Amino acid sequence: MRDKHSDMLRVGKVSSIDYEHCTVQVVFEDRHDIVSGDLHIVVPFTLKDHAYYMPDIDERVVCLFDPSAPTEGYIMGSCYADTRMPPIQNEDKRYLKFKDETLIEYDRDNHKITIHIPTEGDVSIEIVTASDINITTDKDINVLAEGDIDVKAEGKMSIHSVDAMTISSDKSISIDAPEVDISD
Repeated sequence: MRDKHSDMLRVGKVSSIDYEHCTVQVVFEDRHDIVSGDLHIVVPFTLKDHAYYMPDIDERVVCLFDPSAPTEGYIMGSCYADTRMPPIQNEDKRYLKFKDETLIEYDRDNHKITIHIPTEGDVSIEIVTASDINITTDKDINVLAEGDIDVKAEGKMSIHSVDAMTISSDKSISIDAPEVDISD
């Protein structure tokens, strides 16, 4: 006979997902394929800030149940096992990879964040804000595009260099403006 605390922590596989309510049902293979009721996903915050992520069907998850109400439970997270090992083993890296191969990695030892988005399909990165965007570095900024680079401003555009500035092209350079002022 099991005591009521032996069933508090269980590991199972996600069998169904309710995206609207942020809940899942879990099948426990070690318990004759018993399926749980709806279990809530524990996320970092839900009041003023919000977080949302859901496990996939068949993902192995750790469940915590209330001993006084054994049908009430929570998904604490996923876990690696012998059949699915971590993609990296490094104490200084934080790693997030999605099923489309998009990768976000931070290496705190080298102070480097990498965001890799695969080039297949229609991929875009959007930064939308009603405020200023400032990029400041003590090093160089390099922009490389195999396609066009298009910069537009509804207001004034200024480019200033304390050192020399070079504008070059393998083809022509054109300036289209009602007035051009070149001053020293």
